Amino acid sequence: MGRFKNLSGSTLIGNAGLCGGSALMKLQPCAVQKKRRKLWKWTFYLLAITVSCFLLLLVYVGVRVRRFFKKKTDAESEQAILMAFRGRNFTQRELEIATNWFSDANLLGRGSFGYVYKAWIDDRKSFVAVKVLNENSRQSYKSLKRECQILSGIKHQNLVHMMGSIWNSQFKALILEFVGNGNLEQHLYPESERGNCRLTLSERLGIAIDIANALEYLQLGCSTQVVHCDLKPQNVLLDNDMVAHVVDFGIGKVFFADKPTEYSSTASGLRGSVGYIPPEKLKQCCVHVVDAGMMCTEENPQSRPSISLISRGLQNLWKRMEFGK
Repeated sequence: MGRFKNLSGSTLIGNAGLCGGSALMKLQPCAVQKKRRKLWKWTFYLLAITVSCFLLLLVYVGVRVRRFFKKKTDAESEQAILMAFRGRNFTQRELEIATNWFSDANLLGRGSFGYVYKAWIDDRKSFVAVKVLNENSRQSYKSLKRECQILSGIKHQNLVHMMGSIWNSQFKALILEFVGNGNLEQHLYPESERGNCRLTLSERLGIAIDIANALEYLQLGCSTQVVHCDLKPQNVLLDNDMVAHVVDFGIGKVFFADKPTEYSSTASGLRGSVGYIPPEKLKQCCVHVVDAGMMCTEENPQSRPSISLISRGLQNLWKRMEFGK
């Protein structure tokens, strides 16, 4: 080591920049390794953060692109439905005037989808029903779109007729035939008659036949098979001649002849209203028109269908079916 051979630790006192060497030199250890380790640690963290941000960006871009193409597909689908339907053209302004700016005095009903109003048209010579979408609900949008799709492709005397529609980004509504003699529930359970039904057996039979004709047309007479899925007294309107008109296809199913499975639907799982769900939905049994008979031939109309009533009825039905086997 030449001239540095006889150097000791005391010789190097005061040289703060020196480090390392033998233990005899009593110098502080060099921090090079620690610095390198720290540098690699921060490099790893930075790389992990960069990769995570990149992956999140990819996911975000993917979601946006998917939504964009979905909206484009929905718009094309809606346009195809509206182009296929040759109805009367209405404007939002025209409907606002016809309903007195959607006044509560013209309100016929409301639900999760939105509102139904009575509207004057043709210089107040005739009525229509205007079903307006509640924009706050995505499910309501799907329901109204499905109803528009179904009604645009069917035409039968026992089904409510769609006269037109308005479908834009700010306002969506269906313009339907007005049937002004109330629904079947109001005739089965009249409030003014202390709950005593005034329908004769002949009228009940006629209503049941009308409903059966509508169902037969939906399942056999259309190019696309339609299953209503929510047949109940509230969804059967009566005109002044006591002719029944089935309405509200918001949760219906559509089947195409060239597609063995369901083409599209607005809800999954069990559909319908308590007391009127078809038995084949609860237990695979092909008795689809039981709703019509149950609605119109009930011996005691004051007893509205309930969970317990339907449960007892179904238990008896299954026992009879099993005994018959």
